[in-house]
Amino acid sequence: MTTDWLAEALQDHSPATYPWRDDEAAGKEVLEGDVLAVSGMDGLEPSRMVIVLEVEPDRRCFLGTLVTNELASATAEDVKLAPTHTGLPYHIAGLAGMARMLWYVQIRSRLGALSDEALHALILSAGHCGVEDRFQTRHRGIPLQDRRRDLRWAEFDVERERFDTLALDCTEKRFKNSKTLK
Repeated sequence: MTTDWLAEALQDHSPATYPWRDDEAAGKEVLEGDVLAVSGMDGLEPSRMVIVLEVEPDRRCFLGTLVTNELASATAEDVKLAPTHTGLPYHIAGLAGMARMLWYVQIRSRLGALSDEALHALILSAGHCGVEDRFQTRHRGIPLQDRRRDLRWAEFDVERERFDTLALDCTEKRFKNSKTLK
């Protein structure tokens, strides 16, 4: 999963309006379903694209799931999304198994927004609910096989490590603070 595609996409991107969002929602900082470009706290880590699954405005953080443009990498728990569901000019896959907490300050730009139908399917895939819907079933990838037979594992391990690095500061501070509140 290369990030060159994201750099190219960001270069020519001008955010669109999303007909499924009202004007009031568009003015808020971070909303569930936003497609965002994020980077590390120090700006040194490469940018990644994420979809916001959940927002914690009081803590100024959100749960974001990693995105790829390599649709062949999508697994059965991931959701492949067309431009009509994201407002983006290309197809993407939301990697539901790679969701991490990130700070608002890590956001570089808003790129798109998922339709309600697409967001619901991705949230279901990420394990926030035990039910499947038709959209999710029609837009899923190919199930992962064992590590010896499925070459996608190597790519996922690399991306998971990079994404963990991006999310490390928020994860450590968020969970450290939640332990002290109890």
